Parts: sequence; C-alpha cells; structure tokens
Amino acid sequence: MRDDLLALGPEALAALANVGLVKRATKEIEAGKLPVVEESDDGTVVARFDDGVVARLPVGKSLRDAPCTCPSTSVCRHRIALVLAYQRSHGGRPESTADAEPKAPPPSPATISDEALRAHLAPRAWEKATSARRAGYSAEVRRRGDPTVGLSTCTVRFLAGDALGFARCDCAAGGGCEHVALAVWALRAAELRDPSGLEEGVVEVGERSRTAGGAASLGAGIDVAREVLLEGVIHLSSAFAGTFARAREPLVAAGLTWPADALDDLEAELSAYRARSARYAPEHVAWLVMETVARERAARRGGALPSRVVLGQDEAPETKLDHVRLISLGARLSADGRERSADVLLCDPDTATILVLQRRFTYGEKETPEDGFALAHRSVSKGVRLGQVAAGQVVTTVARRRANRALLLGQGGVSRTTVTPQPGHWEILPHPVRVESIEALDAALRDRPPRMIRPRHLAEGVVVVAVGAVEGVSWVPSEQRLHARLSDATGRSFELRLTHRSVAPFAVDALAAALSATEPIRFVSGLARRAPTGVVIEPLAVVTDRVIVLDLAQPDDAEASSPLRSGASFSIGGGATSALDDALDGVGRTVSDAAHVGLRHLTDRFPEDVDRAATKCREVGLRAVAARLTDLAAAHRAFRVSASAESENRVLGAWVDTAIRLAVLRENV
Repeated sequence: MRDDLLALGPEALAALANVGLVKRATKEIEAGKLPVVEESDDGTVVARFDDGVVARLPVGKSLRDAPCTCPSTSVCRHRIALVLAYQRSHGGRPESTADAEPKAPPPSPATISDEALRAHLAPRAWEKATSARRAGYSAEVRRRGDPTVGLSTCTVRFLAGDALGFARCDCAAGGGCEHVALAVWALRAAELRDPSGLEEGVVEVGERSRTAGGAASLGAGIDVAREVLLEGVIHLSSAFAGTFARAREPLVAAGLTWPADALDDLEAELSAYRARSARYAPEHVAWLVMETVARERAARRGGALPSRVVLGQDEAPETKLDHVRLISLGARLSADGRERSADVLLCDPDTATILVLQRRFTYGEKETPEDGFALAHRSVSKGVRLGQVAAGQVVTTVARRRANRALLLGQGGVSRTTVTPQPGHWEILPHPVRVESIEALDAALRDRPPRMIRPRHLAEGVVVVAVGAVEGVSWVPSEQRLHARLSDATGRSFELRLTHRSVAPFAVDALAAALSATEPIRFVSGLARRAPTGVVIEPLAVVTDRVIVLDLAQPDDAEASSPLRSGASFSIGGGATSALDDALDGVGRTVSDAAHVGLRHLTDRFPEDVDRAATKCREVGLRAVAARLTDLAAAHRAFRVSASAESENRVLGAWVDTAIRLAVLRENV
C-alpha cells in the first residue's frame, strides 16, 4: 500500500499542482467518474480513464514526472484523480474516515539516507548539494505539520513525510533539486538537537565556517557607522556618498547581505535628510548605526543565532521562483510629499513565506497626489491594479524574490501573472503565518532573538489571527488611535491598535465599522509585537464575509453606523502615556539626538540630558539601562575634555551599549 499517496491532502495536492485542478478532479471523483486503479508489485499505481488516458505513478516519482498519455506537459487532472481515486479505493485518507483508528504520522524526512537522496537527484544536483554541505549553510526548520525548511534561496516542504517525490521546493525547479538534500540534512541536524520534534529554529549544517572572514570584512561598514555617529547626519557633506560605495564593495564581495542592506538603508536616510524628505527619521539612523555594530559583535562573539545567519552569508541576492500561488494579506500605504508608496503583503500557502510587492507612485507639480482607495486603480504590473492585488490572489510563473523577501514580477512568452479575487479562506494558511493561539504567539515573540541580529525580512512579524470574539473598542482622540480588545478561539485576548494617517483616510473608520458589524470578523492580519498589556497587532486587513484592506478602504467600507462616524462613545477612553513608556521615549530621544547632531558636536548639555533620562529610568526600575546612560554621560564628558582615540572609543561603545539595551527593552516590554 502506498502510504505516501494516502498522506496527501487537498492542500498538499494543490501545492503540487493548483487549486483549480484539485477542485475539478475532486468533482469528477464525487460524481462517480472514477478511473480503474491498479497497483503493481513494485508499487507503481496505474489509473485507466474512460477516455482512454492512462496515468502511472511509480514509487519515488513526483506528480510532475509521472507519465500520463494526455497532452499535458505538467501536472494534469488525471494525475490528481489517480491519487484521489487511490485514496478512495483504500477507504479515504485517515482523517476522513470516522471509524478508522488514528495512524502514526509518516516517517520524518530526517530518516532519508544519503543513498536514497543520491538515487533521487540528478548527478549535478547531488554535486551541488554536497558542495554546499562542505561549505556549510544555515536553515530555518519547522517540524509541526508538514516538515518545512527555509533555505537562503528557497523553501522546501515535505508533503508526504519521507517520500522524496512529494518534496515541494519553490525554486524554479520545483523539486528534485539540490535544495531537497540540503533540507533533509537540516532536518537531521534539528533531530539531533531536539529529538522531540517540538523545537523550531535555525540550525547550522557543515563544519566549515565563514564567520572569521565575514566578521573581518565588516570593518569598512563599521567605519562608516562610526563616522556617522561621531560627525552626525547634519554635519556630513554630500561627498560622504563615496564612502558608502567604498564600504559596500567588500561587504558584497564577502556575501554579507544584511550588513550591506543596512548600509544601503543608512545611505538612503542621509539622502532623505539632504532632500528634506519626510522619510528621514533620526531614530532610524540611530537604529541602523547600532544594528551594524550589533551584527559585528554577534558574529564575532557568537550567540542565539549562527554567525552566517546574523550576517546573511547564505542569502542569494535574487531567486527565481517556480509556479506559485500567493494570497494577499493586505497592504500598507505611506506618503512623502508628492510620492506615494504601497507595500502589498503576499503569502505563499505552500511554504508559509510572506513576500512584499513594493510600488512607488510619483505625482507631478500639477497633479494632486492620491490617497487611500483612490490609489487602488494604479497599476502595479501590466494589466494588474493595486486594489486587485491587495485584496486578491496571484498566480505567476515569472516571479523572483530578493533576499529581503521583496517580490519582483516579470513578463515574457507563455509565462504570465494572473490576479483573481479571493474569498478570505485564510484557514488554509499554514503555521506560523496563521495563529490559532495568542499564547503560543506571545511565547514565540518572546523567545526570538533580538531584531537587530535577525534576518532583515520585510514582512517579519506579519501574522494572521483567527478571531474568536470582539470584547471591546476604544478611541483615543489625543493619539488619533483606535484600540480594540479581541480574543482568539481559546479565549485568550489580544489588542488591535490602528492610528489614523492621512494617506489612508478611511482605514480607522473601516476597522471600527467591521468591529461593530453584525457579520463577525473571522480573521485579522497585521504586524504583531509584545507590549506590557500583551500581544498587540497593527492590522492590515480583516476578513468578514469578504476581505477588507484597511489602507485602501472606500467610504462604503466605513459605514454610517461606525462609532467614529456616528459620534458614539467608545467603551474605553484614556491615552495617558505610562511612566515606563515615557522613560523609554526619553532614552530614545537621547540616542537619536546623538546620531543626528554627532558626538563630536554635542554640547555640555548632552550629558545633563542623559543624566535626567537615567534618573527617570531608575524611578521606573530600569536600573540596567540607567547604568548604561550613566556610563554614556561620563564617557561624553571625558570625550569633551580630551578627544583622544581612547575616549572616542569609550563614548562610541557607551552609546552602542545604551542603544542595544533600549532596542531589547522595546521588544520585550
């Protein structure tokens, strides 16, 4: 009996083909149009159809490689029907048979031998895999449900346990590639570290390390960060751009993706300041300087993440994807003068990868910049509008993804991209994108390494939560912010927070209307973080009887019955900033001011401001950050007296220590 075929559910079959083919084959099977199914002694399953078509599925072959006499050159409905008919002939899949005894899960892919891998892969693919293992690589392993391994260039999902023919890779090959072997070896490493199969996280495979060379190559980037902090954004000339170019070259040559990416962002911040752009933010400059140094420290000293993950050494700049289906989780708009930007969040349900489609729209002097739903008609690809993508689903064969998970859509030949509406069936989304338990999400957010050393993925922290009930809604006029208390299916509560922005004029109204409507909210997508009050989500979209993309909401989405539009009072008022937040905000201003003005140009008033911030921190119990602030004040006073190399290094180190401590606190309180 073919246990691998019995393990394939509708979602797995859709991942191997597409939803349309699975639905069509299922309807034909349910209508009684069953092929005649035979199983030979070697395990090959043969299906003979009434129209004369014959499909065969040998052991170890994928659906794509299975021979079929129909004209299709890819996975066809006959191959899907073969699997469904085989399952029916054996009583259906275990979960669909009420009286069947529960079966053990299929064997883990970690049990696949190297001999089996070598026999399954083409010689060139095996050679690439062994070469990558010798060089060493890192991978993110998830073993809940279908084992999934995130590699630097792609994601591999094992849809039927140790059946290699049903290992799905989202690279251009789609399967049977070297990535399958790399994923198996990563699962082995995870099994050795945690045999229970419960732990999820990053593992390292291979003995050779590129850490030393990588950390050494960071020197040029560190020098740029030091100069920005010492001189300050406002004192750097336009000629400093040449320094960025010289520093980027060794980073790129050494494959240090994340430090190079941070350097690009830092250069963009300086350009924004010179252009007097609203995109410039001193706190972002401070973060980028701190992040650059923090990654060098973590790579040199070791810690929660492998050094190659901290530095992004295994990341490919760009990867071509296979035939993919992407479900939109909403969009986020931003404005800068006469420019508008849109980020559409798209989830691949086969691999739990979230990609970001980014577009910018620039308006001329005589044009009126558009906001909110007016932007929905703007084109993001040939024949595709922003509103369609943001509330729909994308099927494409011409997609590429960058290391930071930005999505690029191409054109050409028979390859194409189609966009269709989606019904909001987000229950098909896999873990960890779809969250059933807020308690589990809270634990995952708490246990992850600090953001300053994590991979720089654009959609990191975006989740979909299944909503159990709406417990209360509040509007805080002083902050122009809506607060809502919701609960998950287990009754554990979490909070939504959405601040009004002119670029999304009806977002808050639409959310308030959805929260108070008779049609219950089934799902909410957004950026999740931890706060003293619990898990907080900044929403992107909600699903009721349809998908509502908040930033692109129309006036019709913000009904007159909305509490905001009707003037009804909310259940909770307030808006007073807590003493803890006030203290942390003070530290943030101190750190940002130093990066904006420059440690060389700050006056004697700066250490006095630092001392006041330290006092506030002690009053609310933040003794560790207060101690770092005290060190920073003392170091800057010494630096003002004697600007020696020793005092310069001391004040730089004290500032970085303070900034790192602040960033960690912001993530965990």
